[in-house]
Amino acid sequence: MMTKNNISFHDWLSEYLKIYLIKKRHYSEKTLKAYKQAFNQIRIYFDTTLNIKFVNMNFDNFNKDNIYSFLAYLKNEKGCSINTINLRLSAFKSFLKYCAEEDIELYNYYVKVKSIHRFKGGKNNKLEYLTTDQVKLLLNEPDTKLRIGKRNQFLMIMLYETGIRLDELLNLKLNDIYRFDNRIEIRVLGKGNKVKRIPILEGVVVHLDNYLKQFHDNSKADEYLFYTKHQNLKTKMCPGTVDAILKNMRDKFMKKRQIFHSTYTHICLDIQ
Repeated sequence: MMTKNNISFHDWLSEYLKIYLIKKRHYSEKTLKAYKQAFNQIRIYFDTTLNIKFVNMNFDNFNKDNIYSFLAYLKNEKGCSINTINLRLSAFKSFLKYCAEEDIELYNYYVKVKSIHRFKGGKNNKLEYLTTDQVKLLLNEPDTKLRIGKRNQFLMIMLYETGIRLDELLNLKLNDIYRFDNRIEIRVLGKGNKVKRIPILEGVVVHLDNYLKQFHDNSKADEYLFYTKHQNLKTKMCPGTVDAILKNMRDKFMKKRQIFHSTYTHICLDIQ
């Protein structure tokens, strides 16, 4: 039996393919064919590999992990080119962006998939990725018994869960956090000075509140969310500091788990 969530997903997809791309974006027949092929391919992948029938596809299972595993499948099993894989990724991002712009409650689905970067590499490069359980292990790598460990863990959680760029995260100030009756949003200044409002998931709110309590108990509203101290003065954390933190966590994780893969590909930490 189809649930409301199922019906909503299929309705969104139908409107996107039949109305939005044709009447609003005026896409060519060639592009429309490529986008429809992308969704048909992932439909088959969900059915045959993930055992998820098309009738049961919804926004919860059309997620970052499943999309990334599909892209890896195209490269590793089907031998598709990087250009083809990136075209499939663009189709999924475009669809979820459309949904997010029409309904703010769908924004989190978009921002997660948006954080998957375009792929690079030659014909013989294999795509690898971390599973959800492996990402959880990575996020638990910092020693949260230590004050700095709590900060490092929350920094990694924010990067992973929001999908924002590193410079956008480091530019966040306390007055960029907006609290409403039933949700919390952060205001992010993106490329071209475009303002984005990103909802914070309920599970992340707990970490946010704990971090604010320990690191910003008496802070002013215009202070940076993440900072370092120099001569007892709070200063904006620099990308080099975060780079060192992430590489240290990555190296420890890879040594313990023997996963020979750059964690930046999956959790999409834009540190360059």
